[in-house]
Amino acid sequence: MATLQSIKGGDKKGETAEAKPVKYKLTKEQTQYVNGLVKLESRIAICREYIALWMNFFRMLSEDIGNRDYTANEEKAFFQVMTILARKHFLFVEMMGDTFERGNDILSVLVLAVGLSHARLLPENTRSKLELDWHSLFLDMNKALGRLLRMLPGKMTLAEAIDWANKNIKMGENGLPLPLDKKKREKTGGGLFGKKK
Repeated sequence: MATLQSIKGGDKKGETAEAKPVKYKLTKEQTQYVNGLVKLESRIAICREYIALWMNFFRMLSEDIGNRDYTANEEKAFFQVMTILARKHFLFVEMMGDTFERGNDILSVLVLAVGLSHARLLPENTRSKLELDWHSLFLDMNKALGRLLRMLPGKMTLAEAIDWANKNIKMGENGLPLPLDKKKREKTGGGLFGKKK
């Protein structure tokens, strides 16, 4: 059996060469971005954004299926939503960690819904399965959000945690939550980009 070294021409004995792990050096800005991304508040914001996109995807898919033809603009808008969902899929699944384990199921739903016209032509049983899978994933995404909200500091009820998130977690242009102002950081014991634990 050929080994990596024998293929490269350096190993005459056929010993197996071990691959060295690749190490990356992040810039200061990249390190700050990654550190901000893995914070709980960022994970909540990413989850909420993905759920909103997921709802928009289904809203477009289920809207007036009828026998009408879809316009090019409707197909384009649907394709854009699908593209955003697919692009943000990896980030969503990675940031949810063990709170959401159905990343591959999201891709299965996206693969079935190629376009609005295509979805209209799906057999009834396939379309029903698509809708059930979408709904099941929607529930699991909301469970993941609930689990993340329960991780917030303090002994907040779920309703209080949702209210806190609605008031305090705002998305910035870079995809990360905006930092809390100084007064809110002091009130919440640090919070987003506040005191280190």
